[in-house]
Amino acid sequence: MDRTTLAIYIQELNSQCGFTRAALEVYNQSGRQEAQVGVLFAAQAAVTAASQVASILWPSRARSRRRGEVLREALGLPEKHPLGDRRFAELWDNADEKMDRWVDTHRHGQAVFDAITPLEKLTAAGVTEDDLFRALDPKTGRFYFRGQGYDLNALSRSIADVADRVARLAQQLDLEARAAQQQAAQQADEDDAQDDAAGGATGGSQGA
Repeated sequence: MDRTTLAIYIQELNSQCGFTRAALEVYNQSGRQEAQVGVLFAAQAAVTAASQVASILWPSRARSRRRGEVLREALGLPEKHPLGDRRFAELWDNADEKMDRWVDTHRHGQAVFDAITPLEKLTAAGVTEDDLFRALDPKTGRFYFRGQGYDLNALSRSIADVADRVARLAQQLDLEARAAQQQAAQQADEDDAQDDAAGGATGGSQGA
């Protein structure tokens, strides 16, 4: 992978890490304000942005795996990482089909939407995790989407780890780019000076 391609991926990773952290901040603010819609919106937004990071660094498609390996190596990330969880990388793959399957499974049973309550209270009422289309356990900070649970506290730590690595590499790439630009400008000046000198020498011989 050339440096320009690497820089493009790093820029997008930097953006998606920033989106994830911003969403988690809104999640925390909404929780303090007891704003239910804000809590659920921000929780889902955080998981969504994190899934973009995961799909770039731990892609599920075979043809993209080499790209993931190169990027993880550049960032010093291990293959096994909390964000490498397949549920993140594949969160939005065939999302409409996943929605259809979940609806087919629950149309004659229990389906819980947009609940903010401890899971233990729901399970006491006979609700399973798979019944939770979108819910949050405020005691554990665990967000549920289509029956899958995501630990937002662990997500916050994981995205911070990736974001720090991305920021360091972005700074390194920026320094390299600046150095290359300066070198190119210096070379251009030297070439111009040589051309001027050659032109002067030619003019002098003609005058003689």
